[in-house]
Amino acid sequence: MAPKPRPHRTSAASLALSPALIAIASVAFLLRAAVGRHGYSGRATPPLFGDLEAQRHWLEITWHLPPSQWYHYDQKFWGLDYPPLTAFVSYVFGAIAHFIEPSWVALDKSRGNEDPSLIAYMRLSVLICDLLVYFPAALFFVRSLRLPWRSANITAWALILSFPGLILIDHGHFQYNLIMLGLTLASVAWMTTGHPLKAAFTFSLALMFKQMSLYFALPVFVYLLAQCWQSNHGIRLFFQLGVVVLATFALHIYPFRADLGQLVHRIFPIARGLYEDKVANVWCALSPVLKLRDRFALTTLLRMSLATTILASLPSLIGLFRHPTRYTLLAALAAVSLAFFLFSFQVHEKSILLPDLPILLLLVVDRIADNPRWCVWAHVLNVSTFSMWPLLRRDGQAVPYFVLLALWNGGVWWKSRGTCAACPRTGGVVGMVYQLAVVAVYAAAAAIHIAEFAIAPPARYPHLYVLANQVLSCGVFLSAYAATTILAISPPTESTKPKIKRA
Repeated sequence: MAPKPRPHRTSAASLALSPALIAIASVAFLLRAAVGRHGYSGRATPPLFGDLEAQRHWLEITWHLPPSQWYHYDQKFWGLDYPPLTAFVSYVFGAIAHFIEPSWVALDKSRGNEDPSLIAYMRLSVLICDLLVYFPAALFFVRSLRLPWRSANITAWALILSFPGLILIDHGHFQYNLIMLGLTLASVAWMTTGHPLKAAFTFSLALMFKQMSLYFALPVFVYLLAQCWQSNHGIRLFFQLGVVVLATFALHIYPFRADLGQLVHRIFPIARGLYEDKVANVWCALSPVLKLRDRFALTTLLRMSLATTILASLPSLIGLFRHPTRYTLLAALAAVSLAFFLFSFQVHEKSILLPDLPILLLLVVDRIADNPRWCVWAHVLNVSTFSMWPLLRRDGQAVPYFVLLALWNGGVWWKSRGTCAACPRTGGVVGMVYQLAVVAVYAAAAAIHIAEFAIAPPARYPHLYVLANQVLSCGVFLSAYAATTILAISPPTESTKPKIKRA
């Protein structure tokens, strides 16, 4: 009988040039382009339109105006409210747009321009950023795992590139989140391969692109601090890290040095309130009953959210400092970013994309290791995409939403055993409760979807289905927060740490 062929081992060079990886990247690119053919935020809804118009407007003002006016110009019409690296990227794409067709970014006169060629250009700009930042960062992270089998590398990269939530928001709704998330992903890879200075630099870039990267700042700081603590040259490393971070910040902030107050005011708009629209966090879920925004002053709500967020973050940060491994880093990144999403101030529904990243990486690590925990992360990621459904439906992204979820889940569950539990061992009371909870959540989500299409909400409660979505999602996110916090505090023992599956 002929011996069973062994799986193909993968070197770094073959991984970089693998036809299978190129095919996956091509499919991921085509999926993004297809989503871009559907609706977007604010389409044909004057006078402000939506996020695509906001991003286009920033191309306009950064190209035509000096940096001293970028954070001042007409704040009533999509005033620039992201850190300097976003502004610099906008300037580059504004210059290219002006070269192709000046009317696309004509100062003031181009507002509300929905020329199909302009929309195609804006969509292409996101695709370019995705290809230049997120795709290589994802591949870098996969390589950092040092998986010896080609099939494992292919699976890992496919899962990271194809997650629906990230695609639907950036290429559907319209954002550039994957630049921030790609830089964070690269930083995680640098941290876990022993390059703390490069990690600090790339994460500083993420912070300078979008302030929401602060969701990850505490775990990144604690992990690097733990590296300093364990190093024989810890004090020197600590100061080197400080120099890298401060120098990166200084280079970005220097053009705005004369008016730092306005820069901070625009980046942290406290006056906007506790949360925007309907978001699946604790404050929004409690507000229909407790009327928090009516009962408490804005400053009180700010202090409440700050204190709650810090308290919720502390356990996983302590666990990470005690056990600074790749797995505890991912668990702490997930736990702390979930704490920020659930309890912090001024949260958007799209902010769930930040916890999605480390949860996606946990899924990859556990899925490759054939650890049943991966099923938990898959369910959480499905619910996170579901939580953004009200936004995506308004944007005309209903068809891509259902199609991408079906494709991604087909890929995730392909060749799986079809059973999973809340912990590595199936069965028992915990496993049964977990399975019942999963069925209940999916049944409730399906019921909400069906009701939205079939039954008009009561006139007295026009947002009933949206609120039901957010309360259900919030419950799942609280459970995910608890699970990731426990993993950060009590990391897997040697017997349950991921073992590379040779298949």
